[in-house]
Amino acid sequence: MKWSNKDGYPWSKIIHAEKFFDKVIQNDTRPGKWEWADVVSGLRDLDKDPRMNSERRYVAIVNEDVGLGETKGIGITPGLFCGCQLIHPGEEVTSHRHNSVALYFIVEGTGELEVEGEVYSYKPFDIMTCPAWSYHAWRATGDKDTLMYVIHDMALLAYMRALFWEEPKGSENIRHMVKGSTHTWSNTKAPEVSKTQAAKELLKQGE
Repeated sequence: MKWSNKDGYPWSKIIHAEKFFDKVIQNDTRPGKWEWADVVSGLRDLDKDPRMNSERRYVAIVNEDVGLGETKGIGITPGLFCGCQLIHPGEEVTSHRHNSVALYFIVEGTGELEVEGEVYSYKPFDIMTCPAWSYHAWRATGDKDTLMYVIHDMALLAYMRALFWEEPKGSENIRHMVKGSTHTWSNTKAPEVSKTQAAKELLKQGE
């Protein structure tokens, strides 16, 4: 699109400071509550879908007071993402990384979190962190499902258009998480490297 001396680019504007601060002042967020039983129910529903392997058996906990327009419900509070994940015994969430910092709380299950080659065991009620842009993988080594929730600064980075994701491990899979540069979150890795055969078959059906 060419620059117009009269109008500039359609998305490039000069506005009065008063209008700018009208945009800065956002609605406040109301307190939220999410029942753990509902979270688990949502995870169990995902478990019925063959596409939802250990890496995708994940629900986000959102407050729709957060964000505007397409970003509505982008976090649990402004700037923070909260998600819950279910991993079955013997499953592994393969090595990946993102530039958001992650804080994990283990609710159920036992296993290992490997971060940059260092292995840390986990059990119920442990709290674990993963630094930004560190390769990490989860392995559920016990005989019970692993249920955990995680807090990221992902929502803030996404709002700033500064979120990056690499999955699976490999520089060719680094994605800048903005429209036109990546798939949806459920396809942060390309469909052709989908983990389960069931997912591959479903993808073929949709072609």
